[in-house]
Amino acid sequence: MSSARTLNPLRRAAAIGLSFAVAATTIVATSVLSTSTARAADPVYPWSKVASTGDYLADAYTGLASGHVFENVTTDRLLDILSSNGNYYIAFAGPEHSASQALLPVIDAAARAKGITKIYHFDPYVDGYQLDSTLKNGITDVTGGTSVNFGGTAKISDVWKLITQLLPASTVASGGVLENYAGNTAVLLNVNITDRKNVDTGKTVTKLAELKDADVAAFNADTGGVKTDATAALNTAFTGKTSAVRSQFEFFSRLYNASATKTEGSTPSADRFGTAVSIFDPADYPNPGDFVLKAIDVKELYNLLNSTGEFPILFAGQGCHNTQAIIGSVAKRAKELHLPVVYVVDFALDSNVKFGTGDLIDTASANSATGGLWIRSGNATLATTAPYRYGYSYLYGKLAEYFGPNWITENSSKKSNSVAYYPNAVLGETSTTNPFAVGFDPATQKANATRLQVPTIVRYNKDAVGGPIVGHWLHKDKVADGADQTYTEYMLELSWVRQTDLAKADSSRSAGRDGLTKAEFGAEAVASLDRVLTHNGTVIHEFTNAPAPWIEGTAAVGQKLVANLESYWSQSPNLVYQWRANNVDIAGANTDSYTITPADAGKKITVTLTASRPDYRTTTTVSDPTDPVASIPFTTAPVPTISGAAQVGSTLTANPGTWEPTASLAYSWKANGVAIKGATAASYKLTAAEAGKKITVTVTGSATGYVPVAKTSAATDAVAKVFTKTPAPKFKGTATVGATLKASIGSWSPAAKFGYQWLANGTPIKGATKSSFTLTAAQLGAKITLSVTGSKSGYASVTKTSSASKPVAAAKFTKAPAPKITGSAKVGSVLKVKLGTWSPKAGVSFSYQWFAGGVAILGGTNSSYTLTPAELGKKVTVKVTATKAGYVTTTKAAKPTGSVK
Repeated sequence: MSSARTLNPLRRAAAIGLSFAVAATTIVATSVLSTSTARAADPVYPWSKVASTGDYLADAYTGLASGHVFENVTTDRLLDILSSNGNYYIAFAGPEHSASQALLPVIDAAARAKGITKIYHFDPYVDGYQLDSTLKNGITDVTGGTSVNFGGTAKISDVWKLITQLLPASTVASGGVLENYAGNTAVLLNVNITDRKNVDTGKTVTKLAELKDADVAAFNADTGGVKTDATAALNTAFTGKTSAVRSQFEFFSRLYNASATKTEGSTPSADRFGTAVSIFDPADYPNPGDFVLKAIDVKELYNLLNSTGEFPILFAGQGCHNTQAIIGSVAKRAKELHLPVVYVVDFALDSNVKFGTGDLIDTASANSATGGLWIRSGNATLATTAPYRYGYSYLYGKLAEYFGPNWITENSSKKSNSVAYYPNAVLGETSTTNPFAVGFDPATQKANATRLQVPTIVRYNKDAVGGPIVGHWLHKDKVADGADQTYTEYMLELSWVRQTDLAKADSSRSAGRDGLTKAEFGAEAVASLDRVLTHNGTVIHEFTNAPAPWIEGTAAVGQKLVANLESYWSQSPNLVYQWRANNVDIAGANTDSYTITPADAGKKITVTLTASRPDYRTTTTVSDPTDPVASIPFTTAPVPTISGAAQVGSTLTANPGTWEPTASLAYSWKANGVAIKGATAASYKLTAAEAGKKITVTVTGSATGYVPVAKTSAATDAVAKVFTKTPAPKFKGTATVGATLKASIGSWSPAAKFGYQWLANGTPIKGATKSSFTLTAAQLGAKITLSVTGSKSGYASVTKTSSASKPVAAAKFTKAPAPKITGSAKVGSVLKVKLGTWSPKAGVSFSYQWFAGGVAILGGTNSSYTLTPAELGKKVTVKVTATKAGYVTTTKAAKPTGSVK
């Protein structure tokens, strides 16, 4: 297998491009277009020329792939974000501009590298073509219906005004980050909102990146390092930061709960509540995936309509009480049906709900069903001079062109009320032709489009036989025999849907059609949702692009394999992975990566990719196999050691150490490198055959998926022979200080050289290493033993120890004569002691005590004594005591003198 590819899982190759040009100079109108009676060439709409996957931004930006951090938002979603606390990242950009094409991939890469998961994308060009809401580029201000936010006639510039009025005034003031901002300039803002009720002090706006069309060439070439610097600045700005996320549920609940409360609450009637209304309740959606409504703008809609697949689309009016009546039921039924998404399209380019300020920030003070810049609200003739009234109506005409002939509306059934929403309209061109008129020629005349009411729900499949609308949400009216079938779009009140008592009591309906009460009509509308929310099971499609995965990584135990795709599956199916070893499924291995286990050793790995989605044939592709999975070395394979004496008859034991991972161990004992037959246990008892040889042990570790490895110990010393006779020694002599003890070693076989060590109470006596030893005072009281060590070349040395003697006794003086007294026995005379000859004499200490009349004389402890009157008439004697270490202390008395005179 190849490991040189570097694509991440499910990342398209950079070479896969889009099929439309994005040069801003070719798609931005900058001057008034003259009136033309002939049909003009179709303009290039970036959003209608995309080979779509359903991801508008990945399709529209050549440098972005699925998995990018951007989310496109409608005007109302951006206004909701700017009215919510959080640290938000917002990119003002559009794929129709080269600056945005250059800058957004750089932002995406930096954000993902630093863990930023969400950047909101808003295109100031509300049509993605010519209508710049900032009015710094594009055409002159275009007007529409009535503005609920600013009063009077709504203008394209109101969109930018709605946005900037939710930012601090300093943002657009002189020196502000959006001063003189133009819609064809790509800019990234960090909007940190800590007090959403206070625009000027509760919000901080920081510009993180900006690129103008004129600077794109230098940016792409990194002239002067401008692109490198931008990347570095973004990395710094994103470091340690997190991006706040404002969910679709939070947006819909705030917008529609406020709007419905305004409509239902401000004008109580038999069909309305007269109180605050909650269309979306968090309790109904306990899990994030339960809420599947997704608001998209017209550019995303056209991208969606170019995408292969089948999906429900709800055309809504944010301020429309008919939409409020059913949108909650749509969300709940979609949850029950486990739908992945229901796309919600509002025809308004601006906002048809006006929120209050301060504490009323979540309260709607005004709303309008069709007011403002509603793309469906057109005029039969487009004006040829400013202000180009309804100059955006071509967007609706383009929609009608996509939907084709099987788009059924109330007005198409009546074949009247069609207006100039013709496809490919360019400002300044006119059309008044009724497409249902006799003689209409579509080859030479520009057709009007039929008028669609809201709410309307369709199920769309661009590849369906018979037309793209495969599901309509319509009431079939009763008609006379032979008459053409007519339809009524469900125009509702929330009280009808919720079956309030007032609604049930009102048996009339404005049209009085088919004898249904309002409550019955509402119940039918809810029950009919399944016709468009569930897919048409009779349509079976094939995936037009079904690439097989390829495996990246090294086929070895412990290595991670990754499934990659060179290109993306068409129609955005649900993809399920299954890794296999030798064509057998590996249990639990069903993600886009797999870490090889030891059980896979020697096997070839493949990965299958199974794609499914409603109305499509389930399709499975399989990768090429890897090479057989290689085993890997042990993490730890220690060298063994040997314990035990290397001598005949001794048992040696192998210590293998700790192997990682745990291994099965085999042993082989060797003598001088030659395996010892049968010696395969962890221990071995040496025999005479090994005498004189050095012993080693080889430990071989093995485990599933690991390369077996053998480790050999260091060699022992040469194995020694053993003596056959080793008698314990004896010794002769008396255990008395001064006595000499002599060794008697007995008869050893074979003859040996001997070493001696005398011990006292088991402790070796320093220097006592000869065959005889004369006891000293140091051994007094100790028991004496003798250790004899026999040694011989090629033999194991042996030490034998004798029995212990009795405790060593003290010696007696061999000569201990009685002392004699010299001198005259007279008062005043000095008497002296004459010791005589003691044996031994060296080291002997003598002490004295004089007596008079048998009583010790106080202080008479010297070798001489001067007689005093106290001794008069008494006989005097002296006792001499001899002491010597290791000898018995001995006392001798002198013969007394005569009576002292």
